[in-house]
Amino acid sequence: MLAHAGEGISRVSLLEYLYGKEEISNPSNNLRVTMHRLRSQLREAGLPKSEYFLLNRATGIYRWDERIQVKTDVQTFEDELESARQEKDTEKRGRFLRKACILYKGEFLEDMGLEEWVIVRAVKYKEKYKKAMRELLKLLREKEEHEEIVQLCAKAVKLYPYDEWQEEMIDSLVQLGRKEGALQLCKDTSKMYWEELGISVSARMTEQYHRLTGMLQGSMKDIQRIENQFKETRQEAEALYLSFQSFVDIYRLLKRISGKGGRPVYVAVCSLWNSENHSSRPKRTERLSTYLRKALQCSLKRDDAFTKYSDLEYLILLSGKDRENCEQIFDQVRRQFSRQSKSWARYLKFDLFPIERE
Repeated sequence: MLAHAGEGISRVSLLEYLYGKEEISNPSNNLRVTMHRLRSQLREAGLPKSEYFLLNRATGIYRWDERIQVKTDVQTFEDELESARQEKDTEKRGRFLRKACILYKGEFLEDMGLEEWVIVRAVKYKEKYKKAMRELLKLLREKEEHEEIVQLCAKAVKLYPYDEWQEEMIDSLVQLGRKEGALQLCKDTSKMYWEELGISVSARMTEQYHRLTGMLQGSMKDIQRIENQFKETRQEAEALYLSFQSFVDIYRLLKRISGKGGRPVYVAVCSLWNSENHSSRPKRTERLSTYLRKALQCSLKRDDAFTKYSDLEYLILLSGKDRENCEQIFDQVRRQFSRQSKSWARYLKFDLFPIERE
């Protein structure tokens, strides 16, 4: 309702957002009950007495009661961008853009990311953020404000690691004299792209890497630095997420050495499936796959590993466990996955088989 506070939202749209294709005997009554409960919660929260959501019965539009002033981060974000658009003075425009970029905290209503209306708005706000960042970085480069560029890009990289904000950050790190940090960022980004997406970084970053290695020749030849590269930086309790090829290589190695007194190892196939046609809803499939990866990361143990096989399937290596232990882990994955919606647990299917020596 607050997202539509200005223009309002139709009763029909609310019914669609709340219940969609669910088979409910009386959705209109359910909506009335929901609105009544929401009003009660707002009063209990200390808001001034009001109906809050006013229904125009002639148009069927719900609108927020204008007598109660509300301010949302989304509206402030858009207001700052509009102020920047209208401002002719470069310095002032930069201040508006800076406020908007700092205010942006990531995906719009991420916990509701499978809702169609949320997806549409999330894409719109992300594009506005990217456009504002590009304009702001251009202004900052002209003023040689490289420290601020690094800070802004570090946040952007955390929010969207595959949108190539690292390139801008690397250039500014070099300008600040932090060449080793820039080179490490090149390496980390290249590794992430290869392991997560199976692709190489852009031509621009490849050029940045070669330029930096030329500046720092011999800096990585020290054996101590090589040893440090092998150390784990991930949290101790976290399972290993591998590229598919790395997963295959480890599987083949374990198959060779299994039966030599080592611990039992199983491979599990975790599949997303239901009666819906996933291929016709790629955005929903992508969101479900992302949530499943998070559920696996939270549920698997430190000596386990997993990889993405397809949009609908993950492969898991379970080390040192019997079948009963594996089933317990599968139950934990289901619980984690269904935290977004209890019905999601039925989407998961697990197949288990042992790795046996050839």
